[in-house]
Amino acid sequence: MKKYIMYRETNETSALVTSIIYSPEKSQEAKDGKGFYTDEEVPEAQTINNMIPTLMISLPDKKFYYDYQDSPSTLEQQLVKLKQADLDNKEAIALLLTLVQPADA
Repeated sequence: MKKYIMYRETNETSALVTSIIYSPEKSQEAKDGKGFYTDEEVPEAQTINNMIPTLMISLPDKKFYYDYQDSPSTLEQQLVKLKQADLDNKEAIALLLTLVQPADA
């Protein structure tokens, strides 16, 4: 099925897919936008834990691919990390205090 792919360049050879218009003949965007027509099938994104897929296009050969990025951590995950960092800091301070204490104290 012919579709119109709109994109925003990220560098000279790849671009972020911003829209896929499946009925381009009925769309004003397809007439005015930056993009191209293709019969290429859009691949399914892989499910990878803690990763977010972003549909991209290789500009030289007009092939789709996914760019996977780390998903942002939740507030709960950030709180757990901060608590662990706080505990690590307290342990390091306690160790330093034992090292600087005079032996006869």
